[in-house]
Amino acid sequence: MTKKIKLRDAIASDLKKNQYLKQLHQELLRAYGLQLFGKEFQFKNKSIQDLLVFADIMSKTEDVKLEQLSLEIVICLNKMYPQSHSIKFYKNQIFEELGNYSRPELDNEYKPGKSVDSIIDSVQRVNEMSLRHFPTGKGYFIGDQKGLYNSISKQLNSFSAPTSMGKSFLMSRNVNLS
Repeated sequence: MTKKIKLRDAIASDLKKNQYLKQLHQELLRAYGLQLFGKEFQFKNKSIQDLLVFADIMSKTEDVKLEQLSLEIVICLNKMYPQSHSIKFYKNQIFEELGNYSRPELDNEYKPGKSVDSIIDSVQRVNEMSLRHFPTGKGYFIGDQKGLYNSISKQLNSFSAPTSMGKSFLMSRNVNLS
């Protein structure tokens, strides 16, 4: 009998074994390192586009290592090519896919034209941001912080979360508001 596997899990498994992705990632890190030290580097447009597609797919896998790799790719590419609209577009899509709404506003983000879809996306983004706004002060919750904050505001509970989730921040916000 054949074991059923979710498509998302099959894609994640294939990505982890993909030699082309590994090769592109190594080339990216090499080029990024050269750029950091002010050296000249060559990076093909096809490699950039392929990395962006891989990063987009990895951001949708629910595999933490692949999600982190997708962030690494778009952040490196964005640092290397800060004027590229396609990189900004993918970066913004990946950040939103992973629940990272803490992007600086002055990031010269890719701004789509005034189509019906772009207006709907803009309204949804504004709505999402308003739902994530701190109860007092400036700022926004990111990822699952809002749900966790609401939970600890109402009752005593226990939770565990990754290092970068902002548990200390949430606890200090809760103590300051109580």
